[in-house]
This record gives sequence, structure tokens and C-alpha cells, in this order.
Amino acid sequence: MVVCGKPQFLDGHTDTLLNPTLIVEVLSPSTEAYDRGRKFEHYRSLASLRQYLLVASERTETELRTRQPDGQWLLSFASEAPAVIDLESRFCWSRKFTRALNSTNLLRRRGLRLWHGTGFGTAR
Repeated sequence: MVVCGKPQFLDGHTDTLLNPTLIVEVLSPSTEAYDRGRKFEHYRSLASLRQYLLVASERTETELRTRQPDGQWLLSFASEAPAVIDLESRFCWSRKFTRALNSTNLLRRRGLRLWHGTGFGTAR
């Protein structure tokens, strides 16, 4: 999860974030339907949420849902290289966060790389 601004929590504990800007889910076969459906229904009720990124764990596929100014959600897919996914919340994170994400095996195995300030795309 990425937060722009000060994180707000439900009850003083840090396990329930109330104001995420970006949520990234890694889909597993057992939870994929729930993550795409009911879980997203809950997440989209969060006024702060701008984007919801789903990354398949068993195939090269990403899905980005972006809230539009009118409240509708725009759906974008990337399943082949080269692909670039624009993450609006990239302005909220640091270069250190970008390096940490790029070091994950999940991104490397898919040939994906995050660039600080330019979005999400295929590794070159």
C-alpha cells in the first residue's frame, strides 16, 4: 500500500489503514476471484484510493483499476512486454521504496520494473 500524506489508522494500531492511495495485490489461484470482486468492492469505498493494481502470480499479467474524476473506475491490462502502467501515486514514494520494489522476485520473474517518477513497465 502507498499513502500520500499522513497515514490514518482505524483504532490506533497499524494493521488497518484508512487512507491508502494505491493498493497492490498479488493474485493467487485461491484468492483471485475474491481479490477482483468482493475485496475490490470494499476497497473502492475508501475515498483516498486512486488505484488498485493486481499482479498475477502464475502468469505475466497485470491489471490496473484507476478511479476517474467522476468516480468511475478505468480498467487497464498489461499481459505482454513491452508494457507501461502509470501509477499516479509514484509521486508519493521515495527512490528507496522504488529500489525495494525492484528487488522483489515477483517483479523480476515477470520482466517488470518500476521506474521512480515514470511508472511501471518492462525491464530492459
